[in-house]
Amino acid sequence: MSTEENRLYSGGGAMSCWNLLLYLVEKYTNRETAILASKYFAIDIDRESQSVFAMFQGQKNYNDASIKKAQEFIENNIQESITIEELANLVSVGRRSF
Repeated sequence: MSTEENRLYSGGGAMSCWNLLLYLVEKYTNRETAILASKYFAIDIDRESQSVFAMFQGQKNYNDASIKKAQEFIENNIQESITIEELANLVSVGRRSF
């Protein structure tokens, strides 16, 4: 995943330098050149997240029903970008307490 703000570029995650490279190639040349480079280096050009590689199996040996509900929501929606506010609202708990 690559981000840009005020001409500052950053990439996060394993091998993210390749995703950042493709982002910059597309930004400063064109989409076709970026696609060609992605094929040359065998990189998935449109990957926006690392979630496809996730192998999450959270512990559930506790008795907090609210946290279990939030955990199950995360597990069922792992491909989504979920905020703390959303989770807190889901279980009817204040953000700070959550």
